[in-house]
Amino acid sequence: MADLDRLIHRLYRVVALEPHWEEARLKALEVLAQWSDATSAVWLTGAGNAAGPVRTSTLSVSPVQLDELRHLPQRPSQRTTWLSPLPATLAVPGCPSTVGCVIDYQHRDTHLSSRVLLTFATKPDVGDDTLSHAIGHLVEAGTLAFDLLLARDSWLGAMGRPTRGAGALIDPKGAYYAVSPAFSTVMDHCFGSGISTSQLPVPLSADALDPHKTFTLGRLQARVSPQGPLWLIHVRTTLPIDKLSPREQEVARHLSEGKTFKRIAQQLGLSPSTVANHSASIYRKLGVYRREDLISQVRTDVKRKSA
Repeated sequence: MADLDRLIHRLYRVVALEPHWEEARLKALEVLAQWSDATSAVWLTGAGNAAGPVRTSTLSVSPVQLDELRHLPQRPSQRTTWLSPLPATLAVPGCPSTVGCVIDYQHRDTHLSSRVLLTFATKPDVGDDTLSHAIGHLVEAGTLAFDLLLARDSWLGAMGRPTRGAGALIDPKGAYYAVSPAFSTVMDHCFGSGISTSQLPVPLSADALDPHKTFTLGRLQARVSPQGPLWLIHVRTTLPIDKLSPREQEVARHLSEGKTFKRIAQQLGLSPSTVANHSASIYRKLGVYRREDLISQVRTDVKRKSA
């Protein structure tokens, strides 16, 4: 068990020290494969089942092999299934493997599940319980890698650095892979505490998965950025400045800095009359009448957008 204890320590250590979650999963899987003398290892993670988009492997695996692994039946009475001999459809070309072990694991306190395939030249001496225990820690270390991605955003906010809002890690269908406490608070406040804890309460629109666009999610403003096969979504409450077009927001920020129409026009490549028209629209949309009120509103909203 001392050897198993050292493995567990290494799994969590490599995840804690690696800032990129995909690389953290790969390093942890490589550590497990080395410990168990596996010739190859494949790790699938999904929302509700292991057919999701997150796939990690120590060697190159074909789409056919991945599909075969996803649809491999499991006996409900046991978590570990030995494949002896290893089916040719699951063998990695050039890898001396005759035996395979498939282990399914339900992530603790989440709706995620993982399926791990280890292949061996011969069946290892390690017992099923020990191997299953090791896989459990591998999967939980992978869950930690998701959580640490969001925690780093929170640490920036704690240090007074600008953040992008409350964050969560989702798949293209809106299923949660990790959720920050701030994200849960914002979503509960907007949609009510009875919302689903497994995915976004409203479906994503067709153009939502565009890292260059901000979109509306209920009464919230949201934006996504790609994270490998997943997406990092940040949300915040809607602010008065959100009523403005992107160009109007740009002009409003310059106005709040006390610049004249002529100066703004020079910097933005516009005519002074166009800046004046934008200014009139800005005052109307924000419901303010004096430059002082505009400055106060814009500065407050910009600060809240970056908080």
